[in-house]
Amino acid sequence: MKASRFRGGPIRRHLSARPQPPTGSAPPFFLLVPVLCALAACPASSWGQEKTDTSSDPSSYEDFAEVYVDRYYPPDPNFRLSDAGANRAQANAYFAYGLSLQERGRLDDAIASYRKVLEIAPGEINLAQRVAGMLAQNGQVAEGLKILEAAFEKNPGDARIHIILSEFLATFRRESQEDRKRALDLAEEAVEKFPSDPIVFEHLVRLYLAAGQREQAKSLVTKAMERPEKNPFFWLRLGRVAQSIWPLSQSPEQEPVLVNGIYEKAFALGAKNAIVAERVSDYYHATRQPARSLPILLALVAANPDRLDLREKLARVYGALGKDDELVATLEEIVAINSQDAETHRQLGRLYYAKEDVENAIRHFQAVLKVTRGSPEEFLGLGQLMLNAKRSEEATNVLERGHYLYPADPQITYGLCIAVARQDKWPDAVHWYEKTAELAAQSMPEMLSETFFFNFGAAVERAGDIARAETLFRKSEELLNKDDTDDEERRKFRAQLYNYLGYMWVEKDLKIDEAGELIKEAVKLDPQSGAIADSLGWFYFKKERYEEARKELERAMSMVEEPDPVIFDHLGRVFFNLGDKPKAIEFMKKAVELDPENAELKERLKTFEKTNPPSAPKPAPAPAPPASAKPVPKAA
Repeated sequence: MKASRFRGGPIRRHLSARPQPPTGSAPPFFLLVPVLCALAACPASSWGQEKTDTSSDPSSYEDFAEVYVDRYYPPDPNFRLSDAGANRAQANAYFAYGLSLQERGRLDDAIASYRKVLEIAPGEINLAQRVAGMLAQNGQVAEGLKILEAAFEKNPGDARIHIILSEFLATFRRESQEDRKRALDLAEEAVEKFPSDPIVFEHLVRLYLAAGQREQAKSLVTKAMERPEKNPFFWLRLGRVAQSIWPLSQSPEQEPVLVNGIYEKAFALGAKNAIVAERVSDYYHATRQPARSLPILLALVAANPDRLDLREKLARVYGALGKDDELVATLEEIVAINSQDAETHRQLGRLYYAKEDVENAIRHFQAVLKVTRGSPEEFLGLGQLMLNAKRSEEATNVLERGHYLYPADPQITYGLCIAVARQDKWPDAVHWYEKTAELAAQSMPEMLSETFFFNFGAAVERAGDIARAETLFRKSEELLNKDDTDDEERRKFRAQLYNYLGYMWVEKDLKIDEAGELIKEAVKLDPQSGAIADSLGWFYFKKERYEEARKELERAMSMVEEPDPVIFDHLGRVFFNLGDKPKAIEFMKKAVELDPENAELKERLKTFEKTNPPSAPKPAPAPAPPASAKPVPKAA
């Protein structure tokens, strides 16, 4: 079937269905036509004049060829190209066909098509290099060398073909001493013939270094430095060559100075060229000379305020110099321009955190989670920061989003346990502890430690389920007993566990005597704990042993770092029962002052103010002196 013409409708090019021509045949005409239309250098008279109705003009390019799905036809005889234009069009068509074959992995056919191009244009250096390399990789080194030799003959005044031929010999004919020598001779000849082209120095240095001739390489670069070149890009390229000989990190002190001198020449000649200035700055930064890079970058940023990459480089230089304030200011400028730059927000968050500026750290970590999905670690980290900043409600929102995105991660649900507990939402905390236990059992059983069950039990107790809380505390004790490690940290944890369980019972008037034994054991394990001393005092209060209670509670008050309304409340109640109303009121007022929202404390203070305490126990009378004792004489 006949397909539509180029101007008449779309062309159907089902390449996979079309029979392929044999190796070395001409490219299909459907590939040749677009190249002719775009690239062929034809006399204007050959194309004819533009007409509205092209169907009556046999020389018009719209009728140049009729395209078929399975075959093609040559152009109309009336269509004429100049010889140069026809050659150029044919060469481009073969090249395009070769590319399509190469992309499909048909390397032999691609080489054949490329060689057709070289028959037309044997001096085409880039294509000669491509074909020679393909031939060499296919084991046809001699054929590849012939192609490069032909290109060399056609381009004796081009530095590139000297280097390409030299590199081909050094790579594919390195077993031959004669070819290795010729490769070196070609490179040295290129240096002599084209001394203003830095690539010739680069190539020869590479050959010297490969042959272990480092001194010759140094001598060559030193010689190149004496040239009166005015092109800054010559010096940039030479500087890169010099770094391959004198790496800054391994050099004696005077050698970096030499390399610096090359870049100084480049900058002196091209300071107003942004590309030159940036490359010189990059060199200084890469070679750990940020102080030299800084003024160049500052000027570049001032001249190119919208280039974020320059600001990023400036930030790295500030970081290398330890200028944290300037680093933060630069990064803030970057996110002000591009608020979607998550990595810069992360960096700012870390910097602010290191400066203990939690609010700004939170601001930038929040920005990260606005523009990215975020990782579980990022949700946990931000949640912890918010909890530290006493922003537990916001922490809950962040961690709930993290749980939505990562529902199987027990660490996020554990974070939610803490966040909702900080808000005294104990039923919610119990829910998240249950969820954490479920998830951790599946993926992180090591999380289900004595600490986890202790915290779980505390949440359940606060939610009002004393029996279940005891079960969880006993589970914590069971896990604790499985580890016979006896260090201070574990002793204090055991003391905390016993104290919590004992105080829970005392507060609820349950198992008072057993609770007292647990608390006393806790005191032995951690005698410096004010909280445990308070629990023991409260146990004595419940047992109506008020004088012992007073001593323990006063000891507790002396050990806590900050005044505690609970201890003051307990002391007030003890003194009231001891009959000391003024002391009782004094401590109750302190308790209310520290916890003004606590209605129970306020009501108790009012009661103490209006009510007389129970009669204090009378002290036992002093024993009478023996009858035989003599009276004590009075002082004169």
